[in-house]
Amino acid sequence: MKKGLLLAVILYVFVVQAYGQDDRIAELIDRGIAKLDGAVPDGFRRIDRTTFINDEDIVLIVENGIVIFSGFGGTYYTTHEAHADLGLFYDYFEDIRNNWRFYRRTLDGSDIYLRNGVFAYISRPTRRDDGLIVFIIGFSRNVHTF
Repeated sequence: MKKGLLLAVILYVFVVQAYGQDDRIAELIDRGIAKLDGAVPDGFRRIDRTTFINDEDIVLIVENGIVIFSGFGGTYYTTHEAHADLGLFYDYFEDIRNNWRFYRRTLDGSDIYLRNGVFAYISRPTRRDDGLIVFIIGFSRNVHTF
């Protein structure tokens, strides 16, 4: 009886964790898409002429005062860590229930998905000058933005 209860609790924890992860990813994606096609929202500071960032590390690129790209990313010490997090995003975009479809792979090995006129860009992990591994998940209505 105790073994059965313990097994049920462990199974419950894994199921809740898996669905919670999907909800977090969906929220990040929805927040990124919501920033497109409008003015730069409050709380963003300018990095250069066309790029803005907020305290949550969401990056916006504007053209003529309108957001044409919204993205976020991750910074890691190892490629293994980066691929582990990227795997969660690939699982989300590949899940048929989320209505994204694979659009194409870029020359550098990054992937682009499409849903309702919005392109989602998943970059390959790359090493920065400081040695850290980074990737970006970006959104735009124009595939040529990537």
